[in-house]
Amino acid sequence: MKPFRWLWGLCFLAVAGCKAGPVHETQYLAFSFGQPATLWEERLPLGNGRVGAMPDGGLDTEHILLNELSLWSGSPAEDHKPEIGEVLPLIRELLYKEQVEKAQELMYQHFTSLTTGSEGSSGAYTTFGSYQLLGSAFLDFSYRAPSEHVTEYSRMLDISTATAFTSFTLEGITYTREYFTSFDKDVIILHLTASQPGALHFKARLDRPERARVYTNNLTLVMEGTLPSGQEEEEGMSYYTRMDILPYQGGNLTAFDDCLQLSEGTGAVLILSATTNYNPATLNIDKDSLFIQRADSLATEAQKILFAELKKDHVDTYQSFFHKVQLRLPDASALYFQMGRYLLLSSVREDFLPHNLQGLWTQSIQTPWNGAYDLNMHLQMNFWPALKTNLGHLHLPLLVFTGRLAEKGKQTAREYYNAPGWAAHAMTNPWGFTAPGHNTAWGGYNAAGGWLCAHLWDHYSYTLNRERLRIDYPVMKEAALFYLSTLREDPYYGKKVPVPSMSYGNTYYLPMENRDLLAMEERQSFPLFLCMGSTADVQMIRQLFTHVIAANKILQNTDDFPLIHNLEEALEHLPEYKVNAMECLQRWLYDYPEEDVRQRNVPHLYALYPGYEFTEETPELLQACRHTLERRGPGGSAWQLAWNLNLYARLCDGENAYRVLNVLMSPALEESQSPYKARDTESVTMLTPGVYPNGFSSNPHFQIDGNMGGCAGIAEMLLQCHRGYIRVLPALPEAWKEGGSFSGLCVRGGGTVSCTWSKGEVQEITLLAEEDHVFTLQVPKNFKGIKKEYVTFALKKGERIKLHEKSSF
Repeated sequence: MKPFRWLWGLCFLAVAGCKAGPVHETQYLAFSFGQPATLWEERLPLGNGRVGAMPDGGLDTEHILLNELSLWSGSPAEDHKPEIGEVLPLIRELLYKEQVEKAQELMYQHFTSLTTGSEGSSGAYTTFGSYQLLGSAFLDFSYRAPSEHVTEYSRMLDISTATAFTSFTLEGITYTREYFTSFDKDVIILHLTASQPGALHFKARLDRPERARVYTNNLTLVMEGTLPSGQEEEEGMSYYTRMDILPYQGGNLTAFDDCLQLSEGTGAVLILSATTNYNPATLNIDKDSLFIQRADSLATEAQKILFAELKKDHVDTYQSFFHKVQLRLPDASALYFQMGRYLLLSSVREDFLPHNLQGLWTQSIQTPWNGAYDLNMHLQMNFWPALKTNLGHLHLPLLVFTGRLAEKGKQTAREYYNAPGWAAHAMTNPWGFTAPGHNTAWGGYNAAGGWLCAHLWDHYSYTLNRERLRIDYPVMKEAALFYLSTLREDPYYGKKVPVPSMSYGNTYYLPMENRDLLAMEERQSFPLFLCMGSTADVQMIRQLFTHVIAANKILQNTDDFPLIHNLEEALEHLPEYKVNAMECLQRWLYDYPEEDVRQRNVPHLYALYPGYEFTEETPELLQACRHTLERRGPGGSAWQLAWNLNLYARLCDGENAYRVLNVLMSPALEESQSPYKARDTESVTMLTPGVYPNGFSSNPHFQIDGNMGGCAGIAEMLLQCHRGYIRVLPALPEAWKEGGSFSGLCVRGGGTVSCTWSKGEVQEITLLAEEDHVFTLQVPKNFKGIKKEYVTFALKKGERIKLHEKSSF
């Protein structure tokens, strides 16, 4: 493995135009390499939320992987099996009688989609589809000496400017390359220079593994094609990519049939524009060619502007979001945190799709796990940091997508459950897939709608945006109608529980004669996933019903008062949570023996995080959550570790949270094969959880949820507000007590908080109201002048209050 470094530091920038010249502390945050990338996991990820690029910094050939967030194979299809709902009463009856194996067999036979491709990594040529590589841009360079003689090679990603750089010297000539995906102009831009006039020579190509036509049109290089739809009679998604080269200070540009060539140049700007004919508003493709006109227009507008201005506009736009939060810590955790925010900014934008399992980046036609939107936690984790880390505008694509998915899910609720409202299962795609997946043991998970709706309420609680709540309330209400219809009385406790249900990630054994825990050899050999009222599903339903009731109280929709009464009544009959014989939180309604004692997933800890039902007011449940985490052990993929990090933060256990964080930040370079190859080199060892050289999280293939969850976990260690009051430094580990600061983190109620500390004690807290609200703050123990444990401030929008250790109140 070639060497790389994480770079972080501080510089001070005066804000132009301010008479007093206030000084803002700005961090220098970068990933630096001493050689070209030989693996996908070493490439530098660039993106503006729609188009992405991953340059490798190659010497003789620069190979840039290109992505466009909407580029999927597949197509809308009839995914639902007819008359499946007729089987549901029998399944429920069998579960009631504890004939679970028979009920589960019926689920396997019937509760799947009519179409294929949703399972695993197999969707590329089916209607479900797969997220796909847009293509590659190749720049083949010619030099006056062999590239083996290169010196002073440097390759870097600067996440404070969302810009990548490559530079090296050959025979006394310094060559530089600068790359960014413009946040302002929505195109990919490369700037190439040679320090000696006439020394820049290269040929530019576009390519794709399949379904691509490459040609030149005057001095523009074009690549276009259409992906498979999975249906013979339907056309798939079309894409269009163009490259323009603008030489300056001399140089001859020539067009050939399928490439462009620049000779004797000194500098050049390359502009890449790409679009598809996907329409996120309809979850379908448009049949016209407007997408081509859009790409051409973007490229034409960018060509009118000098490179210096293109870069300035890009950096200014990006930093207007990125610099909203500053974090200073004694170690590299701040870089890891800001890398999460960088990846969020780079892979999703306000007016487009949510980012998928791989964010924006893939190098494959068949992306691992199809690059799908997995709804059993992964898509939701992708957005965990958005609200708290002051990127709330990037939370909106999830809300909008959920609303569109809900419309598709009404048919699913009706045909599979004979139910009102809407339902979605374990995975979806840009086509609005809501049916159960083909592997019912996890594809039949139907609590996705409840989890998605939690984000609708969280958005309101952080922003107090009533107009957005008015849009989202019907989606929440319809989800509640669905879950209300699934509640049935269990045969032993007489409680109302969702049926059918599951606790994804683990299975159980049913004791033969009674409910006592039996020795392994006395249990049934067949592991069971289907059940009545898993703890996780009950938590999801309790939270959803509570949120719908709260939203209705705000909006005062009198037509829904009868529904609100039914939800309140249902809440009273949901089962209480239990602690099992091993002092862990009980995963199922009954204390079944588990198949996997290490519990790969912990969905039943949802009420601790991201939910907030378990608090200091339920100490026995907090302790059961702790025992569950301890029993589970420290291992797992990056997304599992990220969830554990947040769970320990909620337990105010800074040391265990920091231990997990260190694993997340450790190099993923142990003995196993990389799932990817690049540049015809041998795969290297990359399977352990942690972080790849380019900052991506390891699962072992990259999934962006590890980065997103890790970023959210650091914020959770520093600031919490889920109990109705603000608490700073709730899970501060010993490693951070030396001193640090944060600014711009958001709290519920529409506020932002800044804090400094030294030697483990808070020095100063600043609270800024972004909306009119009454805030409550837990007073740090070293603020001796304030005699109360909690203080309350009624602030108007724009008002600020600052407290320090000598403040009195």
